Amino acid sequence: MPRRYVGIYAATRVDDWVGFLRLVSPNPLIFVPVADDPESGLRLLREAVGCGAPTVALGEAGARNAALLAISMWAAASGADRLRKQLDGFRRRQTTAVRKMKLPSI
Repeated sequence: MPRRYVGIYAATRVDDWVGFLRLVSPNPLIFVPVADDPESGLRLLREAVGCGAPTVALGEAGARNAALLAISMWAAASGADRLRKQLDGFRRRQTTAVRKMKLPSI
């Protein structure tokens, strides 16, 4: 039986992602665009989505979201109930923390 995994790939060009995707197929790969400026980042996001890449936000937030998405996908596919419960607990704590936040008025 082939080994299954979820990959996270950060790249500055979508071309890099497309080549790497061929190497890991059929395993899922989450793309994290890495850019020097917001304009380049948005371009990368659009290109990645156009290629059918599961894509998350730019920068550190994107990397964190990619990790959470990968854990979620792996836990669901492997039946790792303990991991899924830990992830659910983390999400509940994050939701509670976000709901308590006060946003500055505009």
